[in-house]
Amino acid sequence: MALDDGQFGDSLRTQRQTAGLTQRELAVRAGVSVRAVRYWENGHINTPRMASRQLIQRVLDGAPPRACDRVRIGVLGPLVVHGRSRELGLLRPKAAALFALVAIQPNNEVSRDEIVDVLWDGRPPSSHVRLIRGHGDAVRRMLGPTVDLVSVGRGGYRLRVERDQIDVLEFTALAGRAAAAYSMGDVTRAFELYAASLACWRGSPLVGFDRRLRDHPATVALTARYRAAESVLSSRTVVGMQYSGSTPPTLPA
Repeated sequence: MALDDGQFGDSLRTQRQTAGLTQRELAVRAGVSVRAVRYWENGHINTPRMASRQLIQRVLDGAPPRACDRVRIGVLGPLVVHGRSRELGLLRPKAAALFALVAIQPNNEVSRDEIVDVLWDGRPPSSHVRLIRGHGDAVRRMLGPTVDLVSVGRGGYRLRVERDQIDVLEFTALAGRAAAAYSMGDVTRAFELYAASLACWRGSPLVGFDRRLRDHPATVALTARYRAAESVLSSRTVVGMQYSGSTPPTLPA
């Protein structure tokens, strides 16, 4: 149902409530601020710009995200979000660090304690709960509608993504298949899969971030799997083959 121009605020509130959305949820999914939604509903601001109105209408109509809205996250190297490069660059450092923390361990719960440890080295300000929530909202707006940053537990988050949306999952899936092929004696297939897994890497994970992220257990574990795959490819015992693909990135020792 189209939003009513004459009574936009009332129409917006009614349709939002019918859709079962809070003001915050609507704002995050539409990529607008919570304050804007609140002001529109209260009549403090007139009808929004057409672009914002269309985004809101799509959310209220339950339309699936467009293919062009899908993003791909790169963690295995400098942090990138293809399709959201400008938005990523606008994130404040703490929000970017929160995003990096959940992205290095996709689909896993990241507790508030872990967030506090990474963002403030275990010494958070008294307002840290509110700040974390604000950083989470900023990350959601940056990612858009095709990737979910889900609130879990008491102040924690989980980045819910598909394999084709983030290089970490692509790498681990390929490396796992390679190890399985190798254990079954199919060394040729293992060689191909290990080579494909290394192609997911662009350099050391999360370059430019604080050591608490670069030395995070998830980062260390991924680097160890990279070196294991690299070791197999460099071994002359793999059916006498030599790796002939693109040279994999050299990671710092």
